[in-house]
Amino acid sequence: MKVEFIKYTGPNFQIVRPTNWTITSSPAYQVMFIAPPLVPNEKVPANLMVNQRLMEDEVSMDEIVHLSHQTQQKEYKNFQLLNEEKNGSKPHEVYKQVYTWKNTEGVGIYQQQVFILVHNLFMTITMTRQNGKEFIVVDPIFAMMVSSLTFDQKPLDT
Repeated sequence: MKVEFIKYTGPNFQIVRPTNWTITSSPAYQVMFIAPPLVPNEKVPANLMVNQRLMEDEVSMDEIVHLSHQTQQKEYKNFQLLNEEKNGSKPHEVYKQVYTWKNTEGVGIYQQQVFILVHNLFMTITMTRQNGKEFIVVDPIFAMMVSSLTFDQKPLDT
């Protein structure tokens, strides 16, 4: 599958995205890129969502991760953490997690999530697809998008 990419510029960041993916946004997140259907009758379109917000200076990545796990275990049916990894140290910390769960229709969901905490800017990148071998074709696209992420060098307002 040949994929063409184009740069997308958001508030405080740039990322490349496939040219054939739809872009949407809302007050709940900065931007979501939605893939065209990977298979007929796909229940959950593959997507990558970027969310960012300013945090209190004293909030740590460990606190964010702990709260995230509590929320996921409470709200995601059959939540299963498959892998997690933490890198960096203050003021630039990165946490990655991979997990599965089932939505209200019983569809298996596979998500990869990256948390980035730089000083007081907290960014979440969530990659979502259906769970199953026919959907893994989108994983290299997700990897390309995340690896392309760059941040603006301008100071953040607190």
